[in-house]
Amino acid sequence: MSYGSESHDTKFHLINGYPGDAIPASLEDPFTLRAAAVTDLWRKPPKVETYNAPSLVKTIRVEDFKSARVTVSAGWVRLYDQGGLVLYFHDSKLNAGGE
Repeated sequence: MSYGSESHDTKFHLINGYPGDAIPASLEDPFTLRAAAVTDLWRKPPKVETYNAPSLVKTIRVEDFKSARVTVSAGWVRLYDQGGLVLYFHDSKLNAGGE
């Protein structure tokens, strides 16, 4: 599964968003990302891969990544309601510094 081009991408893409939802002009300011009920981001190889949660996606080179931070708030009402930050790394040789 690919979440954008494999090369350096300069903009964010909205995946699985509501029709009419827009990518915020600045990710530094608060914005809303709406999700329908029963959306998920779940992977359990080799056969389970569910990706229907709304997401803002940007592809960058690993060496260009410096840091990321997210604050999530919502009116949680259902079991397993959640939000957060997901980082995908395509390079299997990535060293997280703990090895």
